Amino acid sequence: YDARLIIADDIEHILLKDHPVRKVLVLVVLCLLVVPTNWIAGQTTELTTMAISSVRTGSFPKIVVTANVYDSLGQPVRGLTRENFAIKGDLAGLVSILDVENVTDDNLPLATVLAIDVSTSMEGTPIERARAAAQLFVNSLRPNDEVAIVTFGSVTTVVQEFTTDRDSVSRAIASLTPGGQTALYQGAFEAVRLAANSPIPRRAVILLSDGAEFGGRSQAGRDAAVQEAVPNDVPVYTIGLGFGADRTYLAELSGGTAAQFFESPNPDQLDAIYTDLSALFRSQYILTLETGIPGDGRNYVLRLQADTQIGSAAAEALFRVPIPVPIVRILDVPDRNIDTPVSYTIDVLADDALTQVTVDSGAGAIPLVDFISPYSVSIDPQTLPPGPRTFTVRASDETGDVGEASFTVEIAALPPIATINNLQPGETLRESRVVNVTYTSQTPVIRVNFLLDGASYGQRLSPPYEAPLDVFQLTGGGHILSVIAENAAGVTAQQDIAFTVDENIGLTLTALVPTDTPTPTRPPLGTTPGAGDAILPALTGTPATGIPGGNVQATVNAQSTAEQIAAIGTADARATSAQVITNATADARATADFRSTFEAANSAATQQAATVDAAAQATQQQQAQATTDAANASTATSAAAQATQQEQAQATAVAASASTAAAATVQAQATAVQIAAAATENAATATSSAATAQAMQTLAAEETQVANLQATQTTIAQVVALRQTLDAQATQDIGATQTLNAATQAAASATRAAATLEAQALLDAQATQTANAATAQALTAQAAATEQALLTQAAATQAALL
Repeated sequence: YDARLIIADDIEHILLKDHPVRKVLVLVVLCLLVVPTNWIAGQTTELTTMAISSVRTGSFPKIVVTANVYDSLGQPVRGLTRENFAIKGDLAGLVSILDVENVTDDNLPLATVLAIDVSTSMEGTPIERARAAAQLFVNSLRPNDEVAIVTFGSVTTVVQEFTTDRDSVSRAIASLTPGGQTALYQGAFEAVRLAANSPIPRRAVILLSDGAEFGGRSQAGRDAAVQEAVPNDVPVYTIGLGFGADRTYLAELSGGTAAQFFESPNPDQLDAIYTDLSALFRSQYILTLETGIPGDGRNYVLRLQADTQIGSAAAEALFRVPIPVPIVRILDVPDRNIDTPVSYTIDVLADDALTQVTVDSGAGAIPLVDFISPYSVSIDPQTLPPGPRTFTVRASDETGDVGEASFTVEIAALPPIATINNLQPGETLRESRVVNVTYTSQTPVIRVNFLLDGASYGQRLSPPYEAPLDVFQLTGGGHILSVIAENAAGVTAQQDIAFTVDENIGLTLTALVPTDTPTPTRPPLGTTPGAGDAILPALTGTPATGIPGGNVQATVNAQSTAEQIAAIGTADARATSAQVITNATADARATADFRSTFEAANSAATQQAATVDAAAQATQQQQAQATTDAANASTATSAAAQATQQEQAQATAVAASASTAAAATVQAQATAVQIAAAATENAATATSSAATAQAMQTLAAEETQVANLQATQTTIAQVVALRQTLDAQATQDIGATQTLNAATQAAASATRAAATLEAQALLDAQATQTANAATAQALTAQAAATEQALLTQAAATQAALL
């Protein structure tokens, strides 16, 4: 005080009296008066510093910034308001300051989690200094601040929940005991999760560790703590103690949560770090900012400036904008018409786990089951109508937020694509069949034209699109079937297929005498034309003419080929019956080869066939017995042949009346059996017109039943002819020759699909009988018995056919 008085007195003496330094002092004062005040302010700018400790984006589009402002002595600058802060740099104009709070002035509480490594490596001085530093930090807190303690070694333990009771916290700190391995990731994750559950908005984690994750002790992953901290606005301040700490992970953890990483090479530095953190928390400004930037996951640099009475200072912080709503991006959408299948890449950005990603083209959403972006969306223009088509991709996350994006493409008009069934390119046909064509088309097929070797072969206006190929009407050799389709969009497409008809397909029955068996001519089964349909070619035949007669003395080579027409095809029936009745010898041998294939469409048809078969077998047994009797009597003479010729002719007529040449034709399946017999002299064939009419009625009934059931029915008509040779001069010799010729063609098709059965049977039978009858009386009695048996069997056969 005395010194100040002396100095003041000296200055007064200088100014009031003519002192030598008076002029110098006045000059200094004048200089100070003319120096610009902004120059002085510029010099004081260096005396102010600023630090951004965290940028929290959990409330995006609002973000919360925590900053500290210090004077030149490192002391907090207090009393700043919203007018003292400004946003600079790239975000200026995009981000505005809504509110500014000062922790000290506003007495804002703080919730802090102290996470401490207690693995075996922390024994001794490290754990002692850690306890002391933690206690020092707790002592610096204000009464309304809460603190919790988490330790991690081999396991993670919450030693103390959040509390303001300092004694409880001190006891928890004092109880820390090292042991076990280091579950670093798990410890960080549990500490963040505990802080996130605090109801206090200002919360932080201070994590201390001297090691690295050991042997996968943690269940949580390396990034789990950051992923938990960012959306919950929990900054994690990390301290690496010693040179064995995983500084890379600790720096990533603090940097990823907008906090700070501190290194402490030795335990003695822990007190200073915890003291700095305490001061940092107590002197913070909390700024709430409103952003106008999209939530797209990009990184931004925030530059914040503070203007104070003692100067200005600025600081920068890097932060990432969250993605609160999934972002859907369509990549590489072409501007051309889509005429071939294409795939587009869909990129989905989201912070929250996705629960569903769908694509909708107007026909309903289709889930994309893979939740790993990028996704692929495939478009097949053949399955879509021509014209513009808009696709919308939607992505939903676990919080219920939905993001979407749309793109529009032009679908080109495409021709229909044909698939020809039942006919292979270059195939050789040996039987008739129905060709079926199916289509894949953007729009419905409205017309299908068939061409055979360039000539019109029919038209179909609605499915099924079918065309019959009758090998009996086509010439042998190569052919081309063309199919021309037009869809509703007016686009046509033609497909050709080459095939060959076997040159040897036209074998027919050859006999010495003409037959009188007509070939039915009728429309193909199931091909009644619809509206606008042209009738496709039917399989037709011509009736045979001729009257049986004459002597047969040669071998008959017979071949009968079944024709099968399925669906629209022809169920054509060909029946051939040849009876040869000879009065010849007593030694008879009859050869019959019978083969039949049955395909039953219903149980009624099956039962009918079984009935006919049983009747035929009974007749054959009687025939065999008669033949045996005739063989036993073959020793008589032929002297009395002319005496009993009239009786022989009568018996023959009766037998012929009982013999029915029937052919039952059924759709699409045929079995032909030709039994030819050559016999000797004096044969007379008489075909009963009544039996023929009855057989034709049976055929018509069978065809009607097949049409009603649309199934396969095979009817076998067996013709049994008993030939007797009666020698008037021998009473015990009976010669009977019977040739059974049954030709049955059965084609069964329950659907329009082709079912082909080609059967060809060739039977050459030659029989020579020579008989000389001994007594006329025995012959007459045997003939009468045989006649009665034949009449009974014929009646049973007729009843079964009807």
